[in-house]
Amino acid sequence: MVIVTVSKIIPEEAKTFADVAPQIRNEIALARVKKTVLDIHDKIEEARAGGASLEDAAQKLKLPVVTYDAIDRSGRDPAGKPTENLPHAAEVVNAAFATDVGVDNDPLEADGGYIWYDVTGITPARERNLDEVKSQVEAQWRDEEVASRLKAKAADILDKLKNGGTLEALASASSVKVETATGVTRTKPPETISGRMIDAIFHTALELTPAPRATSRRNGSCSG
Repeated sequence: MVIVTVSKIIPEEAKTFADVAPQIRNEIALARVKKTVLDIHDKIEEARAGGASLEDAAQKLKLPVVTYDAIDRSGRDPAGKPTENLPHAAEVVNAAFATDVGVDNDPLEADGGYIWYDVTGITPARERNLDEVKSQVEAQWRDEEVASRLKAKAADILDKLKNGGTLEALASASSVKVETATGVTRTKPPETISGRMIDAIFHTALELTPAPRATSRRNGSCSG
């Protein structure tokens, strides 16, 4: 759970060519990579349309093919453990459970590329006994309990902030750390700040007052 406050807003500024040149070079390089990815996409789809299996099409282009023995709807293997090395696991699993054996599925778009997948077999659903699910149920209960307590604690801190308390004092009383980040931008956030935190920062008004129409950088503190 993270609480964000905005202490300063720096107005948007026009940049010189020298400032944006590295970004332009990166964009050009990215465009070239995208073209290469699209070429690979088209070649695989052409091979599949010609009757080649996904594995054969991938091998011709020297792309890796990974086979998973069995995965349930929650992304776990038969032993109840999360499946390892499965990119974009939630999206792939959802797509796999929405198709059938032998279907030529459209690839999933991910991180500027594509993930192809095939279902080679389906194991009928069955009820698991207590010994099989006990550890998972206990872990889920613990996670939900921790999330509930964090949510309640965050709500309490927010109420105290609105009533005049300071983030530093409230964080100290709760034995949590306050971190300050400066020069935060939408396009190049610090590695320690997640996408959800960036979204929260840029939707937070300056000291609980209406935010200006356009901003480019923000300084702020967070506790979590």
